[in-house]
Amino acid sequence: MKQLIRRLVGSGLVPNTYYAALRYPRMAKAISHKNHASLPKVTVVMPVYNVAEYLLDALSSVLSQSYKNFEVIAVNDGSTDGSEKILEMLAAEISHLTVINQKNAGVAEARNRGVAAMSSDSKYLMFIDSDDLMPKRSMAKLVAAAENSDAQLTAGKTVTFYGLRYFDRPSTASFFAENRAGIKLEQMPDLLGDAVVWNKLFRVDYWRAQGFKFPSGVNYEDMTLAAESYLNADRITLVSEPVYFWRVRAEGESRSTLRFEQASLEDRLLSMEQIANRIKAKIREGKLTAAVLESYQQRIIRHDLQLFVPYLEHVDATYFSTLKVRCKALVGKVSPEQFEAAGGRYNEVLRMVMSSTRAEAIRTLQTLEKAENRLTA
Repeated sequence: MKQLIRRLVGSGLVPNTYYAALRYPRMAKAISHKNHASLPKVTVVMPVYNVAEYLLDALSSVLSQSYKNFEVIAVNDGSTDGSEKILEMLAAEISHLTVINQKNAGVAEARNRGVAAMSSDSKYLMFIDSDDLMPKRSMAKLVAAAENSDAQLTAGKTVTFYGLRYFDRPSTASFFAENRAGIKLEQMPDLLGDAVVWNKLFRVDYWRAQGFKFPSGVNYEDMTLAAESYLNADRITLVSEPVYFWRVRAEGESRSTLRFEQASLEDRLLSMEQIANRIKAKIREGKLTAAVLESYQQRIIRHDLQLFVPYLEHVDATYFSTLKVRCKALVGKVSPEQFEAAGGRYNEVLRMVMSSTRAEAIRTLQTLEKAENRLTA
């Protein structure tokens, strides 16, 4: 019975009816929206590619925000599924929505194009993906927190949802346990694990001063930029309330499938290397202590590097060699005590990847999985 209920609230008629009931009142509010020029202006950039099924919900959630001075720039990245028609229909009715059409160039180029098109009087910048949702007071909460603390970067809690099931994003929920105003990364180095852009409010002058731009043609395109935004900020503010709803999609190509791919492995490793190098540079400049690097290394041992370990039996020798060599470069000098303290389900397997052969690493993985199966049998 519990499994049946979980399926009903996760997908199908029940959640579809719920979101349809929200969609039209939100759109009515969006159409009647009036900006108040006395408030700081926010630009929200939304890249759009073949998401017609979810696009109305995503747009309605951001266009109907309670905050009273913002614009949404939706960049249609060569969609072929009707997304372009939805965007054009709404843009004809909603004054604070601008649509840009471009040939398919990827999410990074779509975001960059949207940023380049933002209004000259915008003080803040946000991002939303076109299948996600934004709670109705997200923008108001983030702007209030940023204004009260003069923060260059303000971030809030992300909640994951599947249908009507909502739950804290496990890997970052602890970062937003309480409100924090005007801090530096040194005070909370774990924030480097919050390597996404869509739960953040960037002050535009800060964004421009840093020369931020999304790298084109790679997976995990926002990891390095998000980490740099934390690394370079003098004043960071955290909001403990949810400001972003991140959708889990059951269909299509999943991140798990991508992890089999050599390019995906190399892209994620590249992001981690770039972040680690930025941290080391700041340590040399005397702007950070070694504790920040240790925290980041523990994070990638516990989370990022382990994402690829379960697939060792299904990848080729080139994949394994890449993982081995570059993992050693990233965390090979971490002490055994720190490695153990980092934790992680595949901690011991990761050790074997770096220190032994592929066959031995696979045997270690199989032994672990058999032991876990016995415990759950």
